[in-house]
Amino acid sequence: SDTICNGTSITFTAGITFNGSPNYTTTANGSNTGTLIPVSSTTNLTIGQFVSVTAGTGAFLPNTYITAITPGVSITVNQAPSTPISSGATIGTYIFGFKLYIFKN
Repeated sequence: SDTICNGTSITFTAGITFNGSPNYTTTANGSNTGTLIPVSSTTNLTIGQFVSVTAGTGAFLPNTYITAITPGVSITVNQAPSTPISSGATIGTYIFGFKLYIFKN
């Protein structure tokens, strides 16, 4: 929350909904251990990309994103999956960008 408009406080809250195709996909190469997920490839994956399971067994909590990458081996996410990720599950990764404009009347 930031103070604007002569002391009036406002709060902006946003959530992410996946409605389109992922920017990239990879395949779980084993089951997750907490936030660590072994994957078949880390090509084109970057820290900060949001993730979802697009096929197979497993589910991520809303607003889950990649926090670390071990090249060619695994990804680490910011929170453990809500349903364990099974080997063979397809993981979609998403890159978002937005701008917020505030106009004063």
